[in-house]
Amino acid sequence: MEHKIKDLTLFQIKRKITNIYKNFFFILEDLSDSGYNLNEETYTKIRKRVLDNANDAIREIEEYFNTIDINLKWKKNLIFIKPFQLKKLFKVIYLFNPYKGL
Repeated sequence: MEHKIKDLTLFQIKRKITNIYKNFFFILEDLSDSGYNLNEETYTKIRKRVLDNANDAIREIEEYFNTIDINLKWKKNLIFIKPFQLKKLFKVIYLFNPYKGL
């Protein structure tokens, strides 16, 4: 069961990161449509940075997930994750900064 929980959690995190960088591409298109002068070279440079940062974040989170164990306890319909594990997880997620390097 532990692997299913980790896999599901990791899948959801990857999905959200993917949604973030797709939205950056929509923003770039909106900027071009609104008259902002965004040439092909600039677009390609920004696109590469967004993809590189997103892929780096996913890799780092995957590496982190390989080092943790998630233990759940069912008690009165609540799920408990050890606080130190949750804190580490959120720290890794928080450190992902899609604006880094732009």
